[in-house]
Amino acid sequence: MKILDALMRILAATLVAATVVITCAAVHFRYVLNSALLWPEEIAGYLLVWISFIGAYLALRREGHLSFDLLLNRLPQKAGFWIKVSIEVLLILFFGMIFVLSVKLISVVGATHIETADIPQGIFMLVLPIASISIMLGCLIDLQKHWKGRL
Repeated sequence: MKILDALMRILAATLVAATVVITCAAVHFRYVLNSALLWPEEIAGYLLVWISFIGAYLALRREGHLSFDLLLNRLPQKAGFWIKVSIEVLLILFFGMIFVLSVKLISVVGATHIETADIPQGIFMLVLPIASISIMLGCLIDLQKHWKGRL
């Protein structure tokens, strides 16, 4: 998991840097050269989706998502354990569903090119199955931690 975490951090940083470069290039072409490019806005938007999903995985791994522990911490230990386990199982099921549906979506419309560039939409949609699998793995690791903590 450490290798996956490192790859995801590198990917997220690369995507943020690419978004900055693309946005700066768009501004330069529009306001300095008076020749607006068509593709930067759409590409930057798709990259933002990648950044969001990869960021969701990274936040999961660092326990950085918002949570309301006040109630959970006041429950009996056994009830808190089962709620944590239930949450992890529901997340695994939810992202399993996202994975299956995203693979179907890519198979149907993935070859269609985006409007402003000759790039298949499937490349940008790949983040859905990649992030889903990664998040499910992270949830399985958390589930294992909960079980070990119970013993």
